[in-house]
Amino acid sequence: MKAISNYKKTRRRKRNWKPLFWIFLTLILLVGAGYSIFFSPLFKIKNINAQGTEKIPSGNILSLVNQELGSFYFRYIPKNNFYLISEASLLHILKEKFPGAKTIEVSKKFPASLAVILSDRQKVMIYCKQISPSKPAEDEPAGTATGTKAILEQALQTPSGRSDCFFIDEEGVIFEEAPEIYGGTMVVLKDVSNREIKIGDKAIDSGLVSFVIDAQKLLYERVNISLLYFQINSFPTIDVIVQTAEEWQIIFDITRQPEAQVIALEKVLQEKIKEQRDNLEYIDLRVENRVYYKMKN
Repeated sequence: MKAISNYKKTRRRKRNWKPLFWIFLTLILLVGAGYSIFFSPLFKIKNINAQGTEKIPSGNILSLVNQELGSFYFRYIPKNNFYLISEASLLHILKEKFPGAKTIEVSKKFPASLAVILSDRQKVMIYCKQISPSKPAEDEPAGTATGTKAILEQALQTPSGRSDCFFIDEEGVIFEEAPEIYGGTMVVLKDVSNREIKIGDKAIDSGLVSFVIDAQKLLYERVNISLLYFQINSFPTIDVIVQTAEEWQIIFDITRQPEAQVIALEKVLQEKIKEQRDNLEYIDLRVENRVYYKMKN
């Protein structure tokens, strides 16, 4: 009986080594597979297809991508690997570096190719931010007589201080520095709300961009008025002030279609103040089916 008992114990001890062996073998295989995937030259990015634009050369894109591929995770794991390079991370870096790009596409192709395609933003407007010497009255609701007076008094002033101008696209994103030119072919929107805006930011929404562009076109075609600039005094806003070359202002409500407001403007200029435009101070179009105006004297 004793011999049989010893035999069973020996057999049991031998059988316990088998799970450990398979665990060890599995670990070796996993480590080997991981090493071959993450460090093998087979998956190192060798082909980069960079398609730039007239303003963003392909060489600049390649330089930035190669710089990112040459970096490491945790100081030891190279990013230059099909499985390790992050498309989302690379897209974020490209957007920060090239704010003038409207769209950026980053894609990988197995086993060692990377494609980056950019398209340009189109200049539709000049946006100028200025520091106004005075703020509009905050405790007076828009539309009141006092509120209107405050808005117009500020519009009549030429804001002092530094002026920064940028080109913006149809989405309202600023992407490139621009000259401060008023009365030119490209519409100018002056912002005196004292907001902090930098290249790459969305300065205004696309609805305001469309309104200003449409209003400029309608004013030229229907009323033949030469404009210097559009102006907003706060943000967000529902009021837009137009400074004309004739030294009087027009106030629009951006929540209503510009065409109806320009038609009302055309009518009042032809029927009410046709011979008095030189003495005009402002015309307020913000109230539907009503037009308010004021003379300088």
